[in-house]
Amino acid sequence: MNAGILSIIIASICLFVFAGFLASFFVFHNRKMIQNKDEIQRLELEKAKKILIDSIQIQESERARIGSDIHDDLGPTMSAIKLKINTLSSEKLTSERDVSQLKMMIDETIKSIRSLSHSLYPNTLEKYGLKTAIEELSNRFNTETLHVITQIDPAIDSIDFYTQINLYRILQEFCNNSLKYGKCTTINISIQKNETIFIITAFDDGVGFDMSNKSNHGIGLRNMEMRSNAINFEFELYSKLGGGTKIALYST
Repeated sequence: MNAGILSIIIASICLFVFAGFLASFFVFHNRKMIQNKDEIQRLELEKAKKILIDSIQIQESERARIGSDIHDDLGPTMSAIKLKINTLSSEKLTSERDVSQLKMMIDETIKSIRSLSHSLYPNTLEKYGLKTAIEELSNRFNTETLHVITQIDPAIDSIDFYTQINLYRILQEFCNNSLKYGKCTTINISIQKNETIFIITAFDDGVGFDMSNKSNHGIGLRNMEMRSNAINFEFELYSKLGGGTKIALYST
């Protein structure tokens, strides 16, 4: 009888200990889940905050660029035109040379306004698609010292407009950076379709930069990466000092 009672007591203690262990496990597990959930929410908030900050910086950078274009290009030209008109109006006789100079100034102003308008909103993209818009973009960058080469699969025009305009902005940003910072003489742009995947590459023969130095990762690069994420494209960047810069995008 005593042995039976002892067995019951031992079994009860074991059950109590096991129940306590289970309770402790579930409490710890729930606490861990709550901590993980809080951590996930914190990371999501930090990510959202970073995206917002990057977006604001990109907008401010675009506004600064537009303001700089107007100030450095249109401003002086318009002032020169005004001065020329004032000079002509004060003279009784106007030479053909003066008229020709004035016409040339006006033509340059119209050209600058058209270029600025295209950079703000590419109408060609909306009317004819990404292929034609990129070819037009390359023609605007082509000069005696810079050659832009394009190879574009017409199938890219079949994707939605939102994706097209983001890809256009990415390639536009790359060309701007290559010209401004890369000091390149050649830019190659390729858009190809491999079965169901689009592969977009752009590379230059410029001076490149040290990728390990985070200070080289400016707003322009973050802009390209953020736009890639927005359209679910993988974004890859390659560069080295003296070896040019390359970006690659892959549809997912």
